Amino acid sequence: MKKFAIILISVVAIVGFSFAAAEPALAASNQQIKDGINSVDPGGTTSSSLPEIIKTILNIMLYIIGVLCVIMIIYGGISYVISAGAADKVKRARDTIVYSVVGLVVAIIAFAIVQWVTGVLK
Repeated sequence: MKKFAIILISVVAIVGFSFAAAEPALAASNQQIKDGINSVDPGGTTSSSLPEIIKTILNIMLYIIGVLCVIMIIYGGISYVISAGAADKVKRARDTIVYSVVGLVVAIIAFAIVQWVTGVLK
């Protein structure tokens, strides 16, 4: 029962952190969408620049990757709990969790790099 509680707390903490980390990307994307809607000229084109468009696309992709990593962490945690001590199932579940956490860390680092690069280009 202790293992289940630890896994549950870990999954909740990781999910909470991932949504907190993804919030700036969503806020930036939503603001860019609103700015794009408000800046439509009579010709029907928007006045957003190429770096802003790239930043918006990458932010959306990184958010999707983050969500998928969190889903896989939850899946790995559930698999670990229901593995009933079978060594191969435990190893597979543990590997799923580790690879998902690595993917989440890579997504967060990629988000930081995108923010830095687009900040330099402005």
